[in-house]
Amino acid sequence: MLQSGVCEYGVGMATPSIYLIYGNDEYLVSAKAKQIVAALVPEAEHMLKLDIVDGAVDTVDAAVSAIGACLASIQSLGLFSTEKVVWLQSASFLADNRTGKSATVLEHVQRLAALVKAGLPPGQVLVITASGVDKRRAFFKACKASGELHEFSIPEKSYQADRVAAEKLDQMLANAGLQMSSRAKIAFLEKVG
Repeated sequence: MLQSGVCEYGVGMATPSIYLIYGNDEYLVSAKAKQIVAALVPEAEHMLKLDIVDGAVDTVDAAVSAIGACLASIQSLGLFSTEKVVWLQSASFLADNRTGKSATVLEHVQRLAALVKAGLPPGQVLVITASGVDKRRAFFKACKASGELHEFSIPEKSYQADRVAAEKLDQMLANAGLQMSSRAKIAFLEKVG
């Protein structure tokens, strides 16, 4: 199970068919989703094996339409391949917000949760990105039980967010093989946050 963007597979473990990447750190959510999609589908095969469903909606009707498109894509075979990745991008209706609380939306999300719980058809993978997910709902619990979760959240309190940003900066600098003085780090973090 992944926590805070770190996951390791043991020898012989199968690749999950569900990936839920969420949190208010939009950059890291997007970067992780792109990394997973790139590992699952080579760029040359995107046209044949990758379906992207836009979940950035703000009305009940648009949310129902996005969920319906996602379900249809998962349940249909590709034209030239039985393998397919469905990427539900920016699923705003999974959060504890007005659209996400709608009885109609909850009913349709429950259908998606039931599919996740039952297991996707062979060769199908679902990647979901969202800025927020209500962890009390069946959908989150189904994804947690059946797939891989990646959470990238920035703390609400500024002193905690500053500490997390400094840690991320140190990690990024180390990964890039770069060094920065303490004064430069402080100035950099004040400038970009």
